[in-house]
Amino acid sequence: MIAPSRQSGFARNPSESQFPRAWQGIEAWWCPSIHPRGGNRLFDLGPKRCDGTLTNMANDDWVVSGDGGALDFDGTNDHIDYGTGLMSGSPTQISCCGWVYKTAATEAYFVTRYNTTVALGANRRADYFGIEPSGGTLYPASYFSVAGTPSSFQSFNTTALSITLNRWNFVGFSIDLAAGSGVICVNGRTVAATRTTGGTPPTALAANGTVPWRTQVYTGSAGTAFYFNGLLDSIRLFRGTQPQEMLRFFSRNRTIGLELAEGLVCGAEAGFNAAWLARQSTIIGGGVA
Repeated sequence: MIAPSRQSGFARNPSESQFPRAWQGIEAWWCPSIHPRGGNRLFDLGPKRCDGTLTNMANDDWVVSGDGGALDFDGTNDHIDYGTGLMSGSPTQISCCGWVYKTAATEAYFVTRYNTTVALGANRRADYFGIEPSGGTLYPASYFSVAGTPSSFQSFNTTALSITLNRWNFVGFSIDLAAGSGVICVNGRTVAATRTTGGTPPTALAANGTVPWRTQVYTGSAGTAFYFNGLLDSIRLFRGTQPQEMLRFFSRNRTIGLELAEGLVCGAEAGFNAAWLARQSTIIGGGVA
């Protein structure tokens, strides 16, 4: 198994990409759509190479859905660990987006750093981007806490845009913790986020080198782990805010910015599904998957 790269036919950085702004500020990018099928590793296309470790997941959890690939989480114990190397230096601005397919109005989380099992302090974390139900409808939700104090937080949500069941949805967040403002995008539509606070709201993402970043799981009180189901694809994490037009741009399709690099032969390396790579050229620039 090999990581997507220039040698395998895909742009890996702004100079290779037809859309260099898609790479600006990128912290991590996990994209099952162009990933080799199978295995327990999800390659990170970002500069820190924080590859994900698939936990309790099998080869048949790598699926094809719509115009792309995806990972299928069962809601029982499936999740991904990315380690602790993301978002160092306590940035004041952070953005995240991803694609989700849900068949029921239950939670799904693109990225979490969530551990409320320990005593109050630096290792008690509650940070996440995802979708959550309210009144039987799914809405975008994000949350950030202060140095392990659950009552000191900022959340940025909206009920103006909802997630549609039984189809792929794009959900994006652009958050400025210092300014206390945010923008949320669902399927190409953007709105100002509704901000809720408690205690002393954080003005920067709390530093932490112990609690891992994950997907589709968080650890709650009494050490209980909560897992979530659904299909996920193309999860991007950015250091800094993203303009509204860029969130709308990312909603065009699940692999925008990973177009075939000009003059390269796709599927040239062993381990890649050549048929899928060839198909990639037909979905770049298309509509919502």
